[in-house]
Amino acid sequence: DSRGRLYFTASNSKSPSVFGHVHYYDPKTGFGERKDWPLQEGQALEVGQCLAKGKQCVFSDDEGHVYRFDDDGPSWSYLGQIETGQQATYTWLFNVSSDGSKIYTANSTSPQPSNFTSLYEFDLKTGETQKLCTVADLDPSLRDLHVHTGYDAWDPEGRFYFASFNGHPDQPVVLTRVDPARLKAALNKP
Repeated sequence: DSRGRLYFTASNSKSPSVFGHVHYYDPKTGFGERKDWPLQEGQALEVGQCLAKGKQCVFSDDEGHVYRFDDDGPSWSYLGQIETGQQATYTWLFNVSSDGSKIYTANSTSPQPSNFTSLYEFDLKTGETQKLCTVADLDPSLRDLHVHTGYDAWDPEGRFYFASFNGHPDQPVVLTRVDPARLKAALNKP
């Protein structure tokens, strides 16, 4: 942060009192804890993106619990959970719109058909999740790929990028570019 602190998290379900909140390292005072900055279910942060020259950051653990850090204060808040309606999925794709109002994400699954992996929009003001489409709807080459990853991968035209794969050495990694405004217009989504 602007005071020189480095914040970090870790998780261990057997020790929630130790790992269920944010820790920090301050160059002047050493290591410390922010017990008033709790983590949902003791899950460590997995992905994130900072805006406003690092003054505001949005993070998620791999279960889709979303948090906001504000350098003024500093302050920490829980904003809600990305609701995919699926069990055993992971959040490894995370792109926050430049105005800080939306997150674009996809769930990654253990090997399952592509209809289980979808692209979502999470509204940072309301905490509501909207399913946009399955990832296979974006491109048929994504049909058998169940891991989708990438964060803070925007280009100057407002499109984000992510990589998809299935972990088999003989299968390709596919890089996908999404223009959220064009996609939502094509899908007739508000």
